[in-house]
Amino acid sequence: MISDQLNGTVLVKWTTISEHNNEYFTIEHSTDGVHFTSIGKISSLGYTANGFSYHFIDNKPGIGKNFYRIRMVDIVMKSTYSEIKIVQVKDNAQQMLSIFPNPAVNSISLKLNTRENEELKVEIYNATGNKELTKTCIMQHQKTELNIGHLKTGIYSIIATTSIGIQYNSKLMVVK
Repeated sequence: MISDQLNGTVLVKWTTISEHNNEYFTIEHSTDGVHFTSIGKISSLGYTANGFSYHFIDNKPGIGKNFYRIRMVDIVMKSTYSEIKIVQVKDNAQQMLSIFPNPAVNSISLKLNTRENEELKVEIYNATGNKELTKTCIMQHQKTELNIGHLKTGIYSIIATTSIGIQYNSKLMVVK
């Protein structure tokens, strides 16, 4: 079982080697690693010699440590459990858009914890609120580069919006 945090959600993935008389899987969650509750149920293929890959998205994990396990239930309601995986979930409000160098002259790098190849819409506004730049970038290794050589000396606001609509704001100082 693999569990990954991404933009305030947790993706729980698991693969069976084979399935014989399986009925369903329940995804269980805990904040203390001891007391688990069911947060989802997925039907099993039942019979397969080749196994199968499953996934479940926890849209409301807690901030901090989240514990996950999979309960496999067979047709006679006998249960077996997977190993427990721990996912540390960050508070999205604390996640920041990093800009460097800042102050900048001709180009900047934007760093943000996103998926590989995620689209990021970047808008730059001057001090009077006029939009100076709109660009859609593709995040590579959680960063992207922007040419700002046309911007004049001043303080700018940057709004970066992910493909799922999460917005991050930051300030940029340009010096010439």
